[in-house]
Amino acid sequence: MSSGSSDKNARNAAYIEKVGTTDISYAVGTIDPQLERRVVRQFDTKVVPWLFGLWLLSFIDRSNIGNARIDGLSKDLKLDGKSQY
Repeated sequence: MSSGSSDKNARNAAYIEKVGTTDISYAVGTIDPQLERRVVRQFDTKVVPWLFGLWLLSFIDRSNIGNARIDGLSKDLKLDGKSQY
């Protein structure tokens, strides 16, 4: 039983040593240019249109609030600025 236990301890020590390493050379490297182009293109076609749509809605909302205030919304809702809620 002790030999099985010592084998397990040796494997655990090797695993801990391997995991605890600060050598990240395996993670550092060059990105495949073709893969990068594909990922950027997918981002451009799927995420950017949504961001543009959200920006456009935000812009329209801000301009509508300004136009409503100019058109007399504050007076219609009796907002005098003195009452908080």
